[in-house]
Amino acid sequence: MPTTDWDLTLPKRLLQDISLPEHLNLRGEVNHTFTHFHLNLKVWEGATRHLNQGEWVDFENLKDYALPTLMKKVLSL
Repeated sequence: MPTTDWDLTLPKRLLQDISLPEHLNLRGEVNHTFTHFHLNLKVWEGATRHLNQGEWVDFENLKDYALPTLMKKVLSL
């Protein structure tokens, strides 16, 4: 899953800096509690050819990676 740094100004900057997919589908919401705060994360799905950074892994191979609990919750959607 593409992700970003924790930054409250990110949504506005993100919309200016990248090309989002034309169609996005809301997959659901994930609730997660960290030590000092609660997070409600909306998970959107879309297809794009503009994300060239990072490491791409087939979904069935993700079990071989140590992922944070939050990302495991996202994947469960």
